[in-house]
Amino acid sequence: MPNGQSLTEAGRPAPNVQRVIPPAPTHANPLSVRNAHRWKHSNECHFCAKPKKQGGTLFRCAGCQDGFYCSKECQRKAWPDHKLRCQIHQRARDANPTILDQYKLLSSFMNKHRYTLTQAGFCALDLRNHPENAQDRALVVLVRQRPAKRAEFTYFVVGAEVIPLNEGGFGEDLDEIKMHLTIHKMPPGCLVFVIVMRSLDSNHSNVVPVGFYPNPVYYEHKDWKEWMMKHLNEGIVLL
Repeated sequence: MPNGQSLTEAGRPAPNVQRVIPPAPTHANPLSVRNAHRWKHSNECHFCAKPKKQGGTLFRCAGCQDGFYCSKECQRKAWPDHKLRCQIHQRARDANPTILDQYKLLSSFMNKHRYTLTQAGFCALDLRNHPENAQDRALVVLVRQRPAKRAEFTYFVVGAEVIPLNEGGFGEDLDEIKMHLTIHKMPPGCLVFVIVMRSLDSNHSNVVPVGFYPNPVYYEHKDWKEWMMKHLNEGIVLL
C-alpha cells in the first residue's frame, strides 16, 4: 500500500517509525484542560446508554470483557451488534492471554485523548469537505508503550496515516472496522468514521468508532499529524 508501507508492513514497524521513546513525565501536563469531561467506555450501558449512576451496577460481557450493560435485557438486544466484536476479542485473548490487560491500557490512553483524536481524525479524513471518506478510509495511529503512572502518558505516537480500507494491511481489524461503519448505532443524521490505534509492541489494535455530523463545528488543523502527536506525546488532555 502506498501510504500504508510508511507505517507498517506485515504488522511490523517500518524503519522510519522506530525511534528512542522518551521517558514519560511524572506529573500532569499544565496545558491540559482542568476538570475535563472525558468519555468513559465503561460508565454507560452499551445498548441504551443509561449512565452508571442511573443504572446502578453495570454488567460486563463474560465473553470479551468489553461490553457493559445495565440489564440482561439490554445485553440480549445488543448481541446482534456486539457478536462480531466479542468473537474478535475472544480469539485475540485465546491467542495471547495477556491481551486483555494490553487492551485496557490502550483503551485508557485513547479515552484520555479522545477529543484530540476526534479532532485529528476529522481533519485527516477531510470530513468537512468529503464526509463520504468516512466509509472507505481509516486513521491509523501507531504507538509504542512506555512505563508511566498516568494513563495519558502510557503510549508514544510514532506514526499516523489515513489508509484506504481497500489497500489491505488491516488484517482481522478490517472485520471490526466494517462492523462499526455498517451497524454502529448513532443518532439520526450522525455519521461514523474509525480510528485504529495499533501498539507496535504487542501488534494489538483498538478500533474506535467516532460519530460526527456532516456540517459540524470543528477546528481546522492543517498540520493535524503534528498537532495530534504533540498533544498525545506530551500528555495534553483536552475537553
